[in-house]
Amino acid sequence: MKKIAKEWIVSIEYITPFAHEQKRLLDAKMMEEFSVIKEKVIEIKDFQIKKNINLS
Repeated sequence: MKKIAKEWIVSIEYITPFAHEQKRLLDAKMMEEFSVIKEKVIEIKDFQIKKNINLS
């Protein structure tokens, strides 16, 4: 876990205010102003990593 924390985590951000604002926009049906945080799917090729996180 220590290795993952040091090598895989790029950044951690406090997003509670953002989440509250997005909820407010959804409730107000202001979809043109609503935004979603971009996520990216990664392919894990290393067998040992896959094994360690139960993907194999």
